[in-house]
Amino acid sequence: MTLPTRIARPARSGIVLARTATALACLFLAGCAAAEPAPTVPVQIAEPVDEETPVSVLEDFDFGNTDWIFVPHTETYPPVVVSLVDGTANVEGMQYTVVTDEILFSDADGDGDQDAIVPVEAYAGGNSVDRQWYIWAEHDGEAVQVEMPVARTIHCGTVTANVTAVDGGFEIHEFRHATGENNLACTDRGSDERVRTVGITDLGPNGALWPVQIAPFSAFGGICPASAEYDAYPLDRDVYAVPNGDAQPVMADGLHEWQLESWSIYSMTVPDWRLIGVRTGSGLGCAWANR
Repeated sequence: MTLPTRIARPARSGIVLARTATALACLFLAGCAAAEPAPTVPVQIAEPVDEETPVSVLEDFDFGNTDWIFVPHTETYPPVVVSLVDGTANVEGMQYTVVTDEILFSDADGDGDQDAIVPVEAYAGGNSVDRQWYIWAEHDGEAVQVEMPVARTIHCGTVTANVTAVDGGFEIHEFRHATGENNLACTDRGSDERVRTVGITDLGPNGALWPVQIAPFSAFGGICPASAEYDAYPLDRDVYAVPNGDAQPVMADGLHEWQLESWSIYSMTVPDWRLIGVRTGSGLGCAWANR
């Protein structure tokens, strides 16, 4: 590498003296003009870009003007297809109404898109109001209903105290009738209080979207039937949150099982599987077992 040539000090001193002499001369000569200021370059400030947050398909979806799948009493097969117009429909004497002011949004399947939980009511007169909550998912850019309900409120039965959007899904706080509370007054809540968080998975039958419980432990995320017996027994087989052997088995400490009432919506939809009650140190729920 060639080093730069150093300038000898005498030459540098000469330059300095010459500049000093010129400056002194300017003090005595009226004709010396002041140095021109450097031109000012205007500073361009970038305008803030008004970028709107992309709206989820479901946040802009008209739930009151679309087809719904409704499971009568949350247990009866086959489901009813209801075509809502302006939020309501009447099918064989049953009035269906979507409760649009209680819709909540959360990413319930971890794909980064907002999903929704929407309550819809079926009313046949008197006290026969059956309110059910269904999850709708954004799937391939379209709104898709998860066909199994995840919560309900019905006269003289289960009462859903509140539903809340949380990270990963929706938290449901409910009161169910415990075993032996069949004759409970309709004005009284059942003593089986549960708080659970539900999401959705595409591991349902034939790739359908199904609800799963993600807290306080892994289990089925739909509505569990009432208990059919008092006793629970240690669980010695694999059970699943959905009726699919490719899913991850339910893993929890102290798993016990017991029999539940048979609901046709489950037995007819997945005849090779049976929904059983499960108990862990974290609470009660239900899960799927091979018949």
